[in-house]
Amino acid sequence: MTEAIFRPAAPAAEAPAPAGAGTPKDTTVLSIFEVRADKDEGYRSTTTTSGFNSLTTIRNTPGSISVMNRELIDDLIAVDVAEISKFGITGEVGTATEGQSGGMAGGGAHVFRGIVANIQLRNGSNWQTPLDSYNLDRVELLRGPNAFLNGEGQAGGMLNQITKQAVLSHDFQKINLLFGSDNFFRSEFDINRRLHSKFAVRAVAVFHEQDSFRNHANRNFKAVYFSANYQPFKTTSIKLDLETQRNISTSLGAIHADAFSTTDRTGATTLITNTIGGWTYVPGNGMVYDSVGLRRSSGTNILLPFQFGQAIMPRRWNIQGPDSIFNFQNKALALNVDQKVGENLNLNANVNLNDTFRQLTARGGSSAAGIYRDVNPTLPSGRPNPYYNELYTEHYWQSIRSHIGEPKANFKLAAVYDLKLPFMTQRILVKGTYFRDNPSPNNGHAEAVDYNGPLWKGGAFDPASTQAAHNANNLIRNQNHFYRRLYLRDGDSNAYTNAEPIPGSDRTGPRLDRGYMRNAQDGAGGRAISRIFSITSYGAGMSGSYLKDRLHTLAGWRRDGVDQNLHRDFYNYVRKDVFAQPGLVQASADVSKFEENSQDSINYGAVLNAVPFVSMYYNYAQSVAISSGIGAGTLFDNTIRGVPTGDGDEFGLRWSFFGDRLESNWTKYRSNVLRSSITASLLARTELQGIFPEVNLNGSDTQATKAEGVEFETIANLTKNWRLIWNYSTNKLALSQRVPLTKKYRDAAKAKNSPTPETDAYLLTVPEGVPVTGFTKARSNLVTNYRFSEGFLKNVSVGGGMQYRKKSYLGNFDLDRNGTAEELYSPGYFLGNLSFGYRTQLWKRKVDMNLVISNVFDKYYYRAFALGAGAWGEPRSFRFAIRSDL
Repeated sequence: MTEAIFRPAAPAAEAPAPAGAGTPKDTTVLSIFEVRADKDEGYRSTTTTSGFNSLTTIRNTPGSISVMNRELIDDLIAVDVAEISKFGITGEVGTATEGQSGGMAGGGAHVFRGIVANIQLRNGSNWQTPLDSYNLDRVELLRGPNAFLNGEGQAGGMLNQITKQAVLSHDFQKINLLFGSDNFFRSEFDINRRLHSKFAVRAVAVFHEQDSFRNHANRNFKAVYFSANYQPFKTTSIKLDLETQRNISTSLGAIHADAFSTTDRTGATTLITNTIGGWTYVPGNGMVYDSVGLRRSSGTNILLPFQFGQAIMPRRWNIQGPDSIFNFQNKALALNVDQKVGENLNLNANVNLNDTFRQLTARGGSSAAGIYRDVNPTLPSGRPNPYYNELYTEHYWQSIRSHIGEPKANFKLAAVYDLKLPFMTQRILVKGTYFRDNPSPNNGHAEAVDYNGPLWKGGAFDPASTQAAHNANNLIRNQNHFYRRLYLRDGDSNAYTNAEPIPGSDRTGPRLDRGYMRNAQDGAGGRAISRIFSITSYGAGMSGSYLKDRLHTLAGWRRDGVDQNLHRDFYNYVRKDVFAQPGLVQASADVSKFEENSQDSINYGAVLNAVPFVSMYYNYAQSVAISSGIGAGTLFDNTIRGVPTGDGDEFGLRWSFFGDRLESNWTKYRSNVLRSSITASLLARTELQGIFPEVNLNGSDTQATKAEGVEFETIANLTKNWRLIWNYSTNKLALSQRVPLTKKYRDAAKAKNSPTPETDAYLLTVPEGVPVTGFTKARSNLVTNYRFSEGFLKNVSVGGGMQYRKKSYLGNFDLDRNGTAEELYSPGYFLGNLSFGYRTQLWKRKVDMNLVISNVFDKYYYRAFALGAGAWGEPRSFRFAIRSDL
């Protein structure tokens, strides 16, 4: 009876049988460096290449890997990784992404176990572009640190997207047509052709148009992906991937913050100075005036809906307007060669090249994120202010553009040898990578008063090409931003929120000349004009199997080294060109001068299949953010903080019942972000330097962020018609290992009987365990689908699911004004979803129709991970998909 219910796990590192095994058409050997989507069953995926950079079974891999496969993606009708991530156990896209790129481009930072991860992977290589799902087979969530396997990353984890590949087994052609709320339309074409028994090509194309539940926001996306698969010999595989994509989106806009309630309560106001105000245009009535010398309100700087709901600004409003556009273009090439030598040796060479172009037009200025109250009863001219006591926000338009793109190159070599002995097997991995990034300078321009016009303030620019002239000119430039003030009573229509040129004259003010001028954002140190950096990595590891596959182990070591030389330029506003200033390259930027330019990382773990239906595992791994450089100087004289790192461990149980048709993974984790910078108070540093002369008065200390929680994930395919995935996780972030150098010097001073009252007072302000903003206490997702196979409802499918989020920590604030700052959390939410489908045939072609209704109960909610930053959640919406084999 037991054997009928429980089945032992498959051996580690066992490659699935070749596609089409047993047929004369397919005589190739499946590479151990690739994973096949056609081996997935329902929402269950059993293998991955992310566990040891070669094909392994997930069950026998130390560490936590979740797979969101193509069947799940299609059931959700998810069109980008951002949408897919909302149903993952972790790795949900962050709110800052939605505020910048529109939330419909799919790219940006994801949050793993509460820790922001801005590094993503595609087929195991670094990939930092918007991630659409049109050419994806699966998305893997790599939970926890994994520097040994993937290099650059954060301690919380990262995602790896696996693209579609040309297949040699058969021809096919598919079309997907998608429709939905907010004028959503999308078409996808997927064609595979087997041109020869050893050569196949595949082309995937997409066209996407979509508006938004928020005014003005939209997305237009076009892309073509080409894959070729050539296997000249039974043991050789050569693959080429090409892609070009163009994404243009208008921003969803972030939620504004309260900048008026304190004034409403106390009457206190602040003076508008040259650095936060200037010549201002009011689209509502065409007024133009200089706001310097007027007063403005103040508030809590907390998100409006936290205190006021939609009473101040409805969630449909979007002050970003129609011209806040993110233009992203990317071209990519990937070449992969696999070679099997004999029975046990496998070699892999991989090249990934991609180039990106970005242009962002957005609102800027210190007042752009807040909602203020106009507290000025009269205008500078002495006339009555028609907007007195009204709420407003103001900004200047700025354009940030990468002129020549950002070419990236990633080269990888790997060798895997399977050592097979009577009492064990060992998979031995040796690999090396080289990554080079050449980001071009982002040339930012912003609206400014015309330099030759009558409204220019501060005098003439200094034409000299010196740092002193540069800094003086920046001060003048900062006085001449041109602002647009939008009063909420006028609404957010195109007429008020656009970025069109302003008429040269108006009813109440002087003639206005306005244009774009390079933004004064370089600072006293100039602009990083050449930011080329390269990362060289090499490492080795072993994955073993013992006791007839009851015990599996993993151990690995890797070294990552970075070489970066920053050169800075300075802008000459008179000549409108740049000049270099020798000797102003920061020493800490040239990491090749320091021994600390490399970082070692290790990984070890084990899986014990104690009984056929349960296994236990433990994993320890480290992370490294090598491209961040080695940091600034520390309190120790002539020492550098070092490359930011992290580590973490986890312990888990994996359950499997009914012949693997029901699987559950339970994990308890701990992840640490190490070597974050924190600077002790000047009084403490001065005091310690008086006792220990070697103390660097300008140096910093370090602290860590610790993430802890549990994760549960269950996947069920109990019948051939029913599939389900459910996950639940908890998370808490807190500061730890705080200011160790300061404490070390304080203890040394105590040993010398030297009093340290200033240091003691400072240390009381940096206790251990302080919560860190950004974590959601608990989250859970459910997706399920059942298809009827007989009776009246034959070929009809029904399903649905839910998304649950407990409250998220925003920060501390004394909102009730009792003298103590309380912990503030954004409210949690529960969203219900429904899906319906029908499978039929039209003209002898299989056709699947699928309807998904999201947020069925039209729940009002927003997502926020800080006091002043967040994004509105979507109201009830639907999507309808028609998928057919042509």
